[in-house]
Amino acid sequence: MISLIVYYLFHIIFVVILLECLLSWIPNIDRNKQPFKFIHNFAELFLSPARMIIPPIGGLDISPIFVMILLQFCGYAIVRALSAYGL
Repeated sequence: MISLIVYYLFHIIFVVILLECLLSWIPNIDRNKQPFKFIHNFAELFLSPARMIIPPIGGLDISPIFVMILLQFCGYAIVRALSAYGL
């Protein structure tokens, strides 16, 4: 049961970061209005530390790719470990 909750938590974080990436391509969105402000602020919790480590390459920010891969890997490992203990 706990492993399922953790799985969905990692999945929600992944989807919010993906939404942030997709919304960054739409120029007419007012980022100061809800729900866009929430999506941006929530995604920045995970993206800003990665941006300090990974600089933009040729003006392209690849930190979301790194964060999403890391989320998938960590989420899989944590869920597998919890499942092994029957949680």
